[in-house]
Amino acid sequence: MAKSTVEKSSARLKTVLDVLAEGTWSEKSLNAGEILAEAIVRVPLDERESELLSGGIPRGHKSLTTETAKLVKAGWLVKGRSGWTITDDGLRATVAFAKPDEFVTALTEGIPVPADTPLPTAPVKKAPARKTAAKKAPAVEKAPAAKAAATKAPPPRQRPRKLQHPKRLPPSRSSSSRPPSRSLVTSTRFSARRRTGPRSTTRCR
Repeated sequence: MAKSTVEKSSARLKTVLDVLAEGTWSEKSLNAGEILAEAIVRVPLDERESELLSGGIPRGHKSLTTETAKLVKAGWLVKGRSGWTITDDGLRATVAFAKPDEFVTALTEGIPVPADTPLPTAPVKKAPARKTAAKKAPAVEKAPAAKAAATKAPPPRQRPRKLQHPKRLPPSRSSSSRPPSRSLVTSTRFSARRRTGPRSTTRCR
């Protein structure tokens, strides 16, 4: 159990420098609390390290804060009022002592970073893969008969036409059907009187 805790503490301490190195590439500055929190996220605390102390701080978090003093003593970390800053030797140390056990050994025994160790370079970001558009399959041509049947719409229904009856014209008034005029009736009566003669005015006694 103790060996596992030591290994986790060593990996967590190296992670502090790794987080600071990544900040130099992205030009993103983090404060001390954010750096320690990120290191604990990457190397989680075990059950014993998660126990809260009297101040409400986990045991592993307080231990990591204390161990960062070793980084300052080695000249790999500078703690200032504006935050924590990694030095060039600290950047080279992440390359020269890549494994956590080598890192802690060099830090504890004071092994200097080899002079020919290059500075770490930012990882190359992979370009997002382009989505290849799926080729559309050629449309299958329909048979001419089926195509004609699909395009030919049924004829619209015709409403039955109403039969129009011929208009009845008013009867034309001919000369025979016209009633006799008043003058004609008068002349007829006069001629009839002439034929019959005048009425006798003598009365029978």
